[in-house]
Parts: sequence; C-alpha cells; structure tokens
Amino acid sequence: MKKGLKIRAYPNTEQQQTLAQSFGNVRWFWNYSLNLWNKTYQSTGFGLSAKKVQDMLPKLKKQPETEWLKLAPSQSLQIVAKNLGVSFDKFFKGIAKAPKFKGKHNKQSLSVSNTNVRVVKDNLITFPKLGKLKVIFPDNFDYSNFIFTTVTLSKNKANQYHIFFCIEYEPDQPKKPFRQAIGLDFGLIDFISDSEGNRVKHPLHYRKSEKRKKFLDKAFSRTKKGSKNRSKAALRKNKVEQKIVNQRKDFQHKLSRKLVDENQIVCIENLAVSNMMKNSKLAKALQQSAWNQFTKMLEYKCFEANRKFIKIGRFYPSSKICNCCGHKRIEKLTLDIREWNCNLCGTKNHRDINAAKNIRDEGLRILGLDESWETQVVS
Repeated sequence: MKKGLKIRAYPNTEQQQTLAQSFGNVRWFWNYSLNLWNKTYQSTGFGLSAKKVQDMLPKLKKQPETEWLKLAPSQSLQIVAKNLGVSFDKFFKGIAKAPKFKGKHNKQSLSVSNTNVRVVKDNLITFPKLGKLKVIFPDNFDYSNFIFTTVTLSKNKANQYHIFFCIEYEPDQPKKPFRQAIGLDFGLIDFISDSEGNRVKHPLHYRKSEKRKKFLDKAFSRTKKGSKNRSKAALRKNKVEQKIVNQRKDFQHKLSRKLVDENQIVCIENLAVSNMMKNSKLAKALQQSAWNQFTKMLEYKCFEANRKFIKIGRFYPSSKICNCCGHKRIEKLTLDIREWNCNLCGTKNHRDINAAKNIRDEGLRILGLDESWETQVVS
C-alpha cells in the first residue's frame, strides 16, 4: 500500500541558501517550459512532450545566461518536465485546471527520486546538494520497514520546511471496533453530532486568532512594497495563518482517527459545500470548518483500517425525518430551529442528532444490512 508521509525539516543557514537557489532554478524552468509549451500550442496546435522538455536541459546548462541551472539537483529539473506533462494531460481530460506560472512569494518545492535520499539516523537524512539534513520523524516510526518512492522538499509562506515521502508499506493490523456503525452530521455550532447522541463542539481556531490576524493584516498593508519591513510583516502574518491551519488539521486528524478506530461502518452526508458557500452569511463559518478536508481524512483512514465508508446523497432529508416513527416533517425546517416535535409520535428530536441517526440507518440500508445490525458481532 502507498501512503504519503509529511515531516518537518530543519536546514541550517547554508542549506537554506542552497535551497533558495534550487527553488529558484526549479521555478524558473517550470515557467520557461510552460511559456514555451503555450507558444508551441498556439502556433502548431500541439504541445511539447516531457521528453522534448527534458532534452532542452543540457543546452540550457551550457549557455552562459542559464548555466546556473547546474546548481539545482538534476533530477529535480527532469521531474519538472514530467510534472508539466502530467498537468496538461489532466487539463485536457477535464480533471484539473490548466497549469499556472509560479511566483517566488508562494509555496516553493522540488522533488528528487528515492535513490538520492537515504536515512542516516533517526533525525538525519542525506539530500542532494545539501548533504545531511536534520528532520523529525514521528514517534515510534520504524523507517526500516518503508520503501521511499518519491521525495519532495517544500517551504511554505511561514518559512517552514517539510519533506513529503511517498512510501510503500504494509499496514498494521487494525484495532477491533466496539461499535458496528455510526452516523455523522456536520454543523456550524457543533462540528459533528453522531448517532450515539454525542456532540463535538467546534474548536473555533480561526475565531480565537482573528483579532491578532486582523492586526497583522493592517500592519502589513501599511508597509511599502518591496521593502524589508513588508517582508517581515508578511512573515509574521503568514505564521499566524499557518498556525490556524496546523491547529485545524491536528484537531481533525485526532477526531477522525478516534471515529475510525471505534466503528466498523462510518456514514456521512455528501454535502455540496461549494454551493453552500454562496450564502454570504455562512461562507466564513463554512470555510473555517473544512468539512471536505475532514471527509478525506475519514475516507483514507477507513480504507487503511478496512472499514466501510458510506456517503449519503445530499438530497436525503435527514433532518426532517423522525428517527422513531419515520414520519417526514412537512413544515419548513429553518436553521434557527434546533429541536422539533414529531406530529405523529410526539417525539422531541434534536435536529443534528436525529439527522445523524437517519444518516446511519440510510447507510446501513445502502449496504443491505437489516434491522438486527445492533446485535451483529463485529468481525
């Protein structure tokens, strides 16, 4: 099984200067190749293959104007040509958007093959043009059992360095769950409500740092373009934004791991978040919830642990159906109504918990399980 692994890297001052040069070389070759690709396509109707782009490298390295390309790892430039070809293939198939030019103020990255990277110790690896690079592997991580296939080193806007490994590994035996199935309903007040009656409060990471972020945004806008003070202000602002991203990911990783370990079947609602974002009153809260990111975490962790992951159709009226008797509410159910009484059986339903129970039952129906699912023994 293949999996991505992301770890922090801590290059020294000399290595940071080397990386800055290498990032610039890789970025320049990407923009140069993309510009040439676009011009060739406009004039002939055909683009350039990855092989033709790679064949330009020896000539460029011999020219006095671009001989500095030799300072970057050679395989990084070859991978740029390959990635550009893959990007255009996805674009013409309608899978992704057209490749764009890269700027030096955005995220920087370069990739090398696994043959040029070797783990020396628990906190040291060898990297082309850098020598020994300090890294931090996860706790209890046995790198001897993994096969590295692709290695990417990147720097984000907060000047933090990371290394991405594409690894091949044999997954551990998953923990035995103690619950057969669970339904999850997303919300803005509670991040999720489950079919067992539990509600996880929204951590509100963005709200807690919003005042600090606004202050730094104003300080950044007052600085002069191109000045050193502007670069310093941008770094302070980017660090706060990166902290919010890290806090959100940490919360969602821990919660998704807990849910997958405890349940054999995880059922959620397939929400159209992009359409919901059109509501200007809810767009900010929806964006900071990052439901799509949490859904992807649940999905790949269920796959690793051999669990069932079910998505319910977005038009299924989970909030309007009484879970006790199955009666569907006719009256409009606005967002301010958190609880409602069933007109048929009189049961008082909490909006989100009732929806989670219906999502669970609908997921079990899709799987073809009968009503005796509660008495089934988890294998």
